[in-house]
Amino acid sequence: MDDDKTIICRDCKTPFLWSAGEQAFFKSKNFTETPKRCKPCRTIRRAQQEQLQAEERRPWDAAAEDRASMARRDKYAAQRGEQ
Repeated sequence: MDDDKTIICRDCKTPFLWSAGEQAFFKSKNFTETPKRCKPCRTIRRAQQEQLQAEERRPWDAAAEDRASMARRDKYAAQRGEQ
């Protein structure tokens, strides 16, 4: 089994430990790259990426969701006899 390794985080430049167990997990999943960021920086980066994806949504996607929502509302209203 591999020994624990210390890696310098790409973003905050803080050293973090990549344990032997984590290395074994990477090998079992056939991951070939070593981690580049510490856990806090990975969490921050993931949140930033999710925010960018949300901002990049196409306007017609939102319009389609609105139409689908209205159609569901109308369908349930009709089932309840409200129309």
